[in-house]
Amino acid sequence: MLVLSCTKPENPSVDTQDKQEEQKPEPEKPEQEDTPPVVDPRAPVLTLNKITPTRACIRLDYSFEKVTEFNQSVNVCFSTEPEPTIEDSKFNLPPRSANKGDMMGVVPNLVLDYGKTYYFRLYITQKGVTYYSNQMHASLQDEYLPIHLDWTPMNISGLHQDIKAYTTTSSLSGRKFQAWYAVADLSKGNLKIKANHPSNAQTVQSQAADFGSDCQILINCGYFYYEGTQAMNIGTSVMGGVANGSIYSFAGSLSDSEPEESRTQYKVTRGVFGADAAGVPAVKWMGCISYGKYLFYDQPLLSIKGETKLNGPSETNPTVPSDWVPHEMVTAGPVLLKNGKIPFDFTRTEKGSTYFLSNYEMITNDVFTNTTGDDWRCDRSAVGITADGKVIFFACEGRTPSLSCGANLDEVARILKDLGCVEALNFDGGGSTKLHIAGKNFSNNNRAVMTTVGVFKK
Repeated sequence: MLVLSCTKPENPSVDTQDKQEEQKPEPEKPEQEDTPPVVDPRAPVLTLNKITPTRACIRLDYSFEKVTEFNQSVNVCFSTEPEPTIEDSKFNLPPRSANKGDMMGVVPNLVLDYGKTYYFRLYITQKGVTYYSNQMHASLQDEYLPIHLDWTPMNISGLHQDIKAYTTTSSLSGRKFQAWYAVADLSKGNLKIKANHPSNAQTVQSQAADFGSDCQILINCGYFYYEGTQAMNIGTSVMGGVANGSIYSFAGSLSDSEPEESRTQYKVTRGVFGADAAGVPAVKWMGCISYGKYLFYDQPLLSIKGETKLNGPSETNPTVPSDWVPHEMVTAGPVLLKNGKIPFDFTRTEKGSTYFLSNYEMITNDVFTNTTGDDWRCDRSAVGITADGKVIFFACEGRTPSLSCGANLDEVARILKDLGCVEALNFDGGGSTKLHIAGKNFSNNNRAVMTTVGVFKK
């Protein structure tokens, strides 16, 4: 009988132990829809509206809503990587004046590097939760370049061997120019910085004559005004560790043409130059937190004319203060160089020709402005400190087109930078400008001034 099989014959070359049962595919799981995050309708809403770079700072225009916690401000965090958080760099913005509104603040070049792109986000922390705004990015505009001039050594009889003096008649930005500087090496221990604050205004020559030959360099420095016949110093001086004067606030304008700003007072820090008890020179920003109590900072309070007024200097505002204690010191401003950077430019806000974005020290417009005429600038006085600790005292003639057309503040900063300065401070210029070097006097001015500073033999 023939028997038929209904199974397929097995391949004799395959071992039955190696056979695998065919796996049935598992049914596909339906895709789950993304669940949108739960948004607290009461959460703050922060909006970075616009970001504008300049040489001196990054400007932030922003707004916010639903910021309810008392005395809590909107601030900014930033990083060279996207999506910065409070674990990255942070900077304080102006205190909020309302629960909703358009505001403006800046992040200065002192905390940023040139040539890098930074990402910025606003943030606020309420009830232990940190909220962030949208993100924007920007880079500082190219920094000011140094200005090189040809300097000629001056042979001055009686000048100490640790001091060198130079002059120039090189043109500056196509204008006639005449300037002088003396550079003192304090590291050899033979010289010292000394400030002078007489009881009333005296010329630089007169003050130098009172000191005799020990006075090797003397220059006018602080701003002042008169009450009757008595000259009043604007700011503070320190002589032998004893302070005189104070800095609290300044009006936005001294002009009757700006009545509102002339009545508006801004808290400020002002630039100072001096040396500690060990003779080490420094340029800082100084703020007074109470009568007779001064703090010194490596960043300024970022007061901006026409914008939200800032809280006054404190142990945390604008930053943690320096531990520098001056033994000799004078006040002036603005700071021209700090850590090799020029911390200002002449960018104006939308509010007018006298409203500068980085005139943080509220220096009057006639001093701070980038020009005083089509072809002439102010006489200037300044001091700078080089990377190796030498001190440079600088003066230039100005406002005399046939002789010297003077300099803008940025030009003075750039000249000092070319001479190797990493820190510098502007002094009262114009008719107050006078540089005394070992019995010789430079500039055509001879105005009586309230404070001077210079280098003396020990």
